[in-house]
Amino acid sequence: MQVQRVVLNSRPDEKCKALVEDLGFSAAVNYRGEDISARLQDICPDGVDVYFDNVGGAVSEAVIEQVWHAFLMPDVSYNLPPSTVFHRSLNPQMNKGGHVILCGQISQYNKDVPYPPPLSDKTQEILQSRSITRERFMVLSYMSKAEAALFELSQLVKSAQIKVWKTI
Repeated sequence: MQVQRVVLNSRPDEKCKALVEDLGFSAAVNYRGEDISARLQDICPDGVDVYFDNVGGAVSEAVIEQVWHAFLMPDVSYNLPPSTVFHRSLNPQMNKGGHVILCGQISQYNKDVPYPPPLSDKTQEILQSRSITRERFMVLSYMSKAEAALFELSQLVKSAQIKVWKTI
């Protein structure tokens, strides 16, 4: 699998802009200032294959769940009453066979829930029906590879293939 784009979930807008313009990420979504589902539809029209989840809660469900979009043509005047019901289609965010990698769930830290936190029935059904895996990532499971990983990362930093960004 080749990575087509890397999208970050962050805030505020200034940081999102810097992530794209200074660090070269494909896009950044301000999870407090934007409709996450709508932005992901624009940024990832072919869906999401891998989601590195360190947030949990509503953000994660927006990535995993399916979003409803009305079939309306933008250049057509419909003059429909507000009570009109439209036929809608499901557009999946997560692709079949996708992977959710759990590495923390910061939105859940002050809640009395197990780790990993339980999912809504709707989200759980999507994971099962689309064969999406949801597994924990534990750095301690990869300690035997730490030295090699640090060396490789340092080489990528030295060659400017990875940029270091510091904030205080």
